Amino acid sequence: LPQGDGTQQVMMTATAKVAELRSYTGAVFVIEKDGQSTTVTAICETDQPSSTPPAMPTPPSQGSAEIQCPSGSNLIQ
Repeated sequence: LPQGDGTQQVMMTATAKVAELRSYTGAVFVIEKDGQSTTVTAICETDQPSSTPPAMPTPPSQGSAEIQCPSGSNLIQ
């Protein structure tokens, strides 16, 4: 989704259909690094079983490639 501030990002979600399972949000961001456009990705998992996936992660800040998962979720590899 192109944003007005020049950020390019996409979000995908996986919502648990069984009460004991966790939900997930995946994100891909296009960032500028060393004068080149590149992509960074992350998958955030809810900390507890949930039928609601995490909100959109925070894109990397300038000069960083680290994506921040929202409160109530954690970054998985």
